[in-house]
Amino acid sequence: MLDALVAGETDPERLAKLAKGSLTPKVKPLAAALRGRFTSHHAFLLGQMLTQLDQLAALVAQCDAASSRSQFSSAGHLASWARICPGS
Repeated sequence: MLDALVAGETDPERLAKLAKGSLTPKVKPLAAALRGRFTSHHAFLLGQMLTQLDQLAALVAQCDAASSRSQFSSAGHLASWARICPGS
């Protein structure tokens, strides 16, 4: 839905039909929630945020790959070494 908004789709019914998972049976209320004012400025800002999320996900994947080949036997060991508490 977010990618469709960035691409310029503003029709609430079409956007709601892109729902997946547990939102699939809630297309009608979702379409009502998608009614509103979404300008090209909003689309630009949303596109920037989605790009940033993709970049951050790539960095996390690189960190995961690097730490899986390292000397740390577990995620808890790495967290202890980094002096952070897992889950916080």
